[in-house]
Amino acid sequence: MSVTRRDFGTTKTGLNTKLYSIVSEEGITVRISDYGANVVSILVPDKDGGIRDVVLGFNDVTGYETKGGFYGAFVGRCCNRIKGSEFIIGGKRYFMTKTEGENNCHSAPDTWNKRLLKVTNVEKDSVTMELASHDMDQGFPGDMDVKVTYSVRNGSRFEIEYEAVSDRDTICNLTNHSYFNLNGGGTILNHLVRILGSAITEVDAEKIPTGRLLPVEGTPFDFRTRRAIGQYLSSEAEYGKLREYDVNYALDADGYGLAADFYSSDSGILMNVYTDCPGLQIYTPPKAGNVGKTGEAYPPYAACCFETQFFPDAIHQPGFKSPILRAGEIYRSKTVYEFQTIRV
Repeated sequence: MSVTRRDFGTTKTGLNTKLYSIVSEEGITVRISDYGANVVSILVPDKDGGIRDVVLGFNDVTGYETKGGFYGAFVGRCCNRIKGSEFIIGGKRYFMTKTEGENNCHSAPDTWNKRLLKVTNVEKDSVTMELASHDMDQGFPGDMDVKVTYSVRNGSRFEIEYEAVSDRDTICNLTNHSYFNLNGGGTILNHLVRILGSAITEVDAEKIPTGRLLPVEGTPFDFRTRRAIGQYLSSEAEYGKLREYDVNYALDADGYGLAADFYSSDSGILMNVYTDCPGLQIYTPPKAGNVGKTGEAYPPYAACCFETQFFPDAIHQPGFKSPILRAGEIYRSKTVYEFQTIRV
């Protein structure tokens, strides 16, 4: 195992950024920028002895600074949606910027994935970055110190560990927004997915949860048995088809455990997703995206996101696990993306 560092470009404001590469003997390489703590590349051996970059992204900091889409993003203080772009903690109402109609998504517009983080520790298999989020940053109360550690363990496990503490009660719901394509290009429509969640959070027309959980049995959202993610997808208005998956699964595991797996027979790469979070957001972008590392625009359904999280809008739903971090308490969470190569 080793960690190397190189220049990743200069921002429009003159900030010099670095790209850190965590390299394992088994052939897994993970690259993360100190700009936004964005996951830039995950290089994985395929069944034919080649190497595939299994996440979408950009070749230098300019792409991450100027493009949208949250490619590989470190998202906080609160990922996903907050109804009405406001919430109450301790009897006081707080307001956020409205970014999706009346609602807020991913704590935009001043998002963490477009800030320079401080690298505070580098080991042979890990990189730790820290961020000081001031009181009322993004509309949230409290000075919060946040730490994210990226590691490659056992040669094939990409681990993300979050830690945060605030001096006031606040919301803390952190995730990674990597876009996975196990072929390294094309679409993920033929990828097989399994999700260990028997219910999803019902949402309204604005994708805000109603508070109800809907069983997936007998619906296009049932991935308890592995099947092609594209079976019910169509970017056209086709009867019986979904335009996209943008849905939160209530995971069956109580505590840390396997949440999902993702497999491509083309590359032979299998990815297992483990988390201690109660929810997993699946997102399959239905439109063509930015021009990425390949030099070409990403096609519709170029990837799938597996965002581990508290349920969306949990601050307004007493039946959901609370995303409130109490003053002085330490928030800790862990998500693992484990890669295997199946050679046939």
